[in-house]
Amino acid sequence: MNNPNSNRLPDPNPVTQDRHRRQTRVQILLPVIGSAVLIGLVAVLVTMASTPTVDRFSDISIIFLIIPTAVAGLVFLAVFGALIYLLARGLKVLPSYARLVQIYLDRITEILKKAADRAADPVLAVEGVVEGVKVLFRRRSNHKVNPGE
Repeated sequence: MNNPNSNRLPDPNPVTQDRHRRQTRVQILLPVIGSAVLIGLVAVLVTMASTPTVDRFSDISIIFLIIPTAVAGLVFLAVFGALIYLLARGLKVLPSYARLVQIYLDRITEILKKAADRAADPVLAVEGVVEGVKVLFRRRSNHKVNPGE
């Protein structure tokens, strides 16, 4: 009586999956790789342009400025890492449910279109009859013989 396939979710829509892959490459990977290359080039240029005579106190000041920034960066790295992990887990499940919602919305759309057509049918029928009568009277008035001829 119970169908084993009744609880199976539909496969994700292949068109939207392909579009998602292309958008991922263009909107995520390309900017990240471009930024990494740009930062690397800037680091190399800064290293080549620096002078070897750096004051000791300026080094200590830079260390005290970098420590809070590094700690905040580690906190953000942990938060973003957790979000990436959760999104990766969610993306394994989400496309199937999104496809299921898409299927149900398509069914609802069809039902609403049929209901709208059924609601418009009486109005169109009355307008059709009225136009038919108008055409019939137009034809009769065109076929009348003038008594003066």
